Formats: sequence, C-alpha cells, structure tokens
Amino acid sequence: MEELLKQELQSSMAKATGHSSSRCISQNYNSCRGWVFVKVNHKSEAKKMFEGPRSNPK
Repeated sequence: MEELLKQELQSSMAKATGHSSSRCISQNYNSCRGWVFVKVNHKSEAKKMFEGPRSNPK
C-alpha cells in the first residue's frame, strides 16, 4: 500500500501510522504531501461500501 500511495500522491514517502483494531478497515498514512486516510476492504461485496459514499456525498 505504501508504494501505491507514493506513486499516486507523487510523494517520496508514505508511512502507516497504525490503527485501532485488527478489524479496522481504515488506515492513516503520513506522506510528504500530508496525512492521508485510506479505506480498504478485500471482501467481494466491498464495492457496494465504497460506491455508497461516492454516490451520495453529504
């Protein structure tokens, strides 16, 4: 994930800052462009979870 973030953010570094539990699907990263919040879910139905917030931003 760090290498992908470095490429996408055009950053020389991306370092995970840790998360609160093993079931957590989000992770904070520090990059030279600032803090980044990443939401990850590898389950097959995860696409629905990501499309919801994108299609109905409030």
